Amino acid sequence: MLRYYECVSCGIVTADIESPPVCSQCGTAQFEPISVVSENASYFASDLQRARESAPGIDPD
Repeated sequence: MLRYYECVSCGIVTADIESPPVCSQCGTAQFEPISVVSENASYFASDLQRARESAPGIDPD
């Protein structure tokens, strides 16, 4: 299963964390892990972001 991380500054989601981790969009180095439960581990970040925005009861902020 792939592990995803969300940038705490701009909210971009990535599956690739470099060492040290740096956001490709805003340059911040702070990420939070996101738990993804799926039988299909080939999610793209845009699909994950859309799912998070449309999920009921989850604040997109």
